[in-house]
Amino acid sequence: MRSYLIVSWLFLAPGPASQTQTAFSGDAALPAFRPGGRIDSAGAVRADSRTFAVIPDTVSAGAPDPASFSTAHAAGPGNEGGIPSLAQSHGVELSASYMADVLDNVRGGIREGAAYMHNVHLTLSLESEALFGWPGMTAYVHLISNNGGSLSQYVGDTQMSSSIEARNVSRVLEGWIQQTMLHGSLSFLLGVYDLNSEFYSNPSALMFLNASFGIGKELSQAGTNGPSIFPNTALAVRTRYRFATGLYMQTAVVDGVPGSDTDPSALSFHWDPDEGVLWVSEIGYLRSEEASSVPDVKVALGAWRFTTPADRVLSDPSAAADRGNNWGCYLISEKEIHHRKSADDFALSAFLRAGYANPDVNCYDLDIAFGVESAGLIRGRQDDLLGVGTTYARVGAPFREWSWLRGMGMRDGEFVVEISYLAQVTDWLAIQPDFQFVVVPSGRADIRNASVCGIRLSATPPLAAL
Repeated sequence: MRSYLIVSWLFLAPGPASQTQTAFSGDAALPAFRPGGRIDSAGAVRADSRTFAVIPDTVSAGAPDPASFSTAHAAGPGNEGGIPSLAQSHGVELSASYMADVLDNVRGGIREGAAYMHNVHLTLSLESEALFGWPGMTAYVHLISNNGGSLSQYVGDTQMSSSIEARNVSRVLEGWIQQTMLHGSLSFLLGVYDLNSEFYSNPSALMFLNASFGIGKELSQAGTNGPSIFPNTALAVRTRYRFATGLYMQTAVVDGVPGSDTDPSALSFHWDPDEGVLWVSEIGYLRSEEASSVPDVKVALGAWRFTTPADRVLSDPSAAADRGNNWGCYLISEKEIHHRKSADDFALSAFLRAGYANPDVNCYDLDIAFGVESAGLIRGRQDDLLGVGTTYARVGAPFREWSWLRGMGMRDGEFVVEISYLAQVTDWLAIQPDFQFVVVPSGRADIRNASVCGIRLSATPPLAAL
């Protein structure tokens, strides 16, 4: 009966929920375990100064900006997807949006249960040339408010069935200034920055709800509080150069620990030498139609490294000498397989990507994702999207050994299949039924395969021009 009431709950559910991500309370006690965290001397994986049981990484979402919920997903300052112009006049652009997920773990996992999660977004963009005659400068502020709902406490997954699942927080997600020059080919950015807005991004994968389609688990887990992505972002410097041929190069230097050791969501506008930095570089090729946010072709290779060493998985963290470098790399690709030849034709795109992280200091060392997205497959529904995707997060060999020594019995990894249909109801409202099947959640042998179904609502109400 619960699954039949899921749509009603979406519209009748109250405001911010008091539910927070706490340890699971299944039928049997589970060993303390949090993928992607630090292992303390007692053998528990720590994060946010608390010990969790199979709680997934709260910073692994890398959620798409709900200001655009069809193929035109926001792609940050690089503008690969672009934020819709909802209220734009005289160099001022304002948008407000709301995204809600109501998802139900109908079978398997830790236990059955449903959760309501929502995000409220407000963005403001200022263009200096229109405002006071200075060419090429943009100031951008992005505010979010998240209600703290959690489905992962029922599923026990590490990749997270909802990309907007996060702690109960209201904060500045981004606040930066960007200067472009050389006719827009070269740009520099400084400020609080969401790394996933430009790096490790597959535009055709952003329709999916599962967080690993936003950014791979092998990177989202890395570091003390994860990298600078939703919902915990940090101060960064980014430079980017676009060649006329479609090639581009970009590099970012980001504060190594977003927030603080006790509060990942805390705003931090300083560099701490003890925390180090995260270096990320990406080189790629991008070819796209002027009117489309999903590229005809995109291929990119990226690499990242934290300057501060991390504790090895199979070591005592108190032994400072037994630490390793935290690094990784990724390859992303996508291609439009079928291009629309007329207004009533359909489009079809596919993506494939893989990422690797040093298994000596990370729980998950490999992430692979593949999927297809079709727009306008049903005649008369040209703005609707249908997507089928799979994602796999592999448990690294050192962490599997660590788990067996403590009686967890980790398997190879977690595998997810997702089927989703986005129905564009109006220009500003979309409803998206979704189904996910999670195989071996978190790679844990003692957690049953889970079936998740639900719906996402995305709304960007039209705003009058300023």
